[in-house]
Amino acid sequence: MLLVKLLIVACLAMIFWEDLRSRMVHWFWFPLLVTGFVVLRFFQGESLRAMTSSISVSMGFIAVQLLLVSLYFSFKSKRWINITDGMLGWGDVLLLVSLAFYFALPALVAFYISSLLIILVGWLIYQRIWQHPAKLIPLAGLQAIALLLLVTIQWTRPDWAMFDWNNFLGGLL
Repeated sequence: MLLVKLLIVACLAMIFWEDLRSRMVHWFWFPLLVTGFVVLRFFQGESLRAMTSSISVSMGFIAVQLLLVSLYFSFKSKRWINITDGMLGWGDVLLLVSLAFYFALPALVAFYISSLLIILVGWLIYQRIWQHPAKLIPLAGLQAIALLLLVTIQWTRPDWAMFDWNNFLGGLL
């Protein structure tokens, strides 16, 4: 199990590093990350049926989220907008999809919203203090580092089950 956790930590660290350094992330980190998440869930005793159900619900949320964002910007521009063409990078989308393999839906929503808010506020403060003119936020990298901090806390403090929503909901998701 330690090797799986090290794989997850390495993938998240590399996503963070590459996105901050070049605003581009190599695609192979995401299948490695997903593999680590799935193997970790198996080691934690989750059944294939429960895992498949949880992942499907979370993926549905992500699909609806991306569709709504596309529709919003398309409506605003009065033409179809592909959000992965300049607004949201593929690394951002792939990290979001990867999160579905780790979190149950309530935890995914909580992490997604809280990380977006923290990143937005942090980025605005960063730009204000250092007067950095960059318009693009390294979202995948910053969410990866937020997740890295969260899993590190979870793994070093097993009594801290903030995102153990599967047990909280009685395994409904």
